[in-house]
Amino acid sequence: MLSKFCWAKFCWAKFCWVGSIARLGGESCFPDKCSDATKGRKGVRQSTVPEDSVLAGCKHGVVNAAGYAHIETMLLMPFCSVSAQCGGCPLAELSLADQQSKKLQQIELSMKVAGVDPKTIPTITWISSPSPVHYRNRMRLQVGREGHAIFFNDQKSDACVVVDRSVLSIIKDLHKLTSRLPGLLQWVKHLEVRSIDEDGRGSVFLVFEEAVGRKGEAIASAIARAYPHLVVGSNVSRVNEHQRYALTDNVYAFVPLGSFLQINHGVNRKLVRHVLDGALRRSVRSFADLYCGSGNFALPLAA
Repeated sequence: MLSKFCWAKFCWAKFCWVGSIARLGGESCFPDKCSDATKGRKGVRQSTVPEDSVLAGCKHGVVNAAGYAHIETMLLMPFCSVSAQCGGCPLAELSLADQQSKKLQQIELSMKVAGVDPKTIPTITWISSPSPVHYRNRMRLQVGREGHAIFFNDQKSDACVVVDRSVLSIIKDLHKLTSRLPGLLQWVKHLEVRSIDEDGRGSVFLVFEEAVGRKGEAIASAIARAYPHLVVGSNVSRVNEHQRYALTDNVYAFVPLGSFLQINHGVNRKLVRHVLDGALRRSVRSFADLYCGSGNFALPLAA
């Protein structure tokens, strides 16, 4: 039982495809997204596509506004002007089948390196994200030359379509603050911004040089005063701050700032549900939750 659970966790954490699929027949467009008179015909299942998305390559040349769409063998195409330079989503322009093929190849290679025969693993179940965009719930940032919190990848767009909107909003707030208070982050090595939790609180975790002393607490306090809706902590704080995230409908994890958090809440909840259902079917009585976060599987399984 343990090997199957570990395999499910490993597969999702490293290689699980994130996206939603709209299976359409013929040459169709989304209603209100294309000016052609034929829009909305031929079996469009609009409910399977984000409201702010349109076809990336329909017969009228419409490009998607803010997300992905997939039509049979068409591409999963993000609308991103810097995708080629950024390189953060190397598989996004591949078809679903090609994405899965690439990921299976990586899984098999990793297993061989670990001395595991891929043929011993049962058929993989693909668990898709509830949303193909704005799912990344945390970002690690550096402090740029002008003193602002910026992406490590300087080619990434400030409006990156995969980053949670609340994370993007917090980054913008930090930019406003450091514009008013230049040098505020001069002692910060790097920082992490996380999305809002079940209590509506986002977070900022600051990592300082060890010798920063009381300056670290003063900087964290300045951010907390400017934005009371944020939980602010650091590696030199005397109080261990946390956020509350839902793992199931009735189980929550209190995740300390700076500790590991699964990157996609929607997929994580679906994966936890998958593991719970499997444990119930097999009458599992013992398990090991290793390297999957702050009790990500242990808490729901023990509840």
